[in-house]
Amino acid sequence: DAFEPGDTWFVTGDIFEVDAVGDFWFVDRKPLMVMTRMGAVASTRVEDALYGCPSVALCIAAGLPDGDHEVPIAAIQLHPAASLDLDALSAAALTLPEYARPRRVRVVEQLPLTDGFRPIKTGLRDLAQAGGPNLYLWDPHAQRFEPAGAEDRRVG
Repeated sequence: DAFEPGDTWFVTGDIFEVDAVGDFWFVDRKPLMVMTRMGAVASTRVEDALYGCPSVALCIAAGLPDGDHEVPIAAIQLHPAASLDLDALSAAALTLPEYARPRRVRVVEQLPLTDGFRPIKTGLRDLAQAGGPNLYLWDPHAQRFEPAGAEDRRVG
């Protein structure tokens, strides 16, 4: 009897928005929300933005602890035979507010999937913190992703 007699309410941890006609739209799972200094950001919002890069086949986003808050991070899997277009990935990130843009993006060969073919987000924080190849960092001054370590290779 939550909204009308005979209906049932389950506490799932899912967050929904209600539109003007009363339809419910999934936003994110509560534990997957990224708690930035500017407020909560749905991991799905970050993922949806990165899907704007044509070479991205699958994407997962999460929050990485940064003091009392989190910063968004992501891992992406490219379409077969596709190469990463940093300009397109950066343009996709620019559709997000500055505080919602992933600070680290790791390109992986394959993202793990559930039996229902949904990407598994467990372990993303460890993957994003590790060094090595295929890691790209957001440069807030240039407003684009750069390969990790690129700042060490710049002259002047």
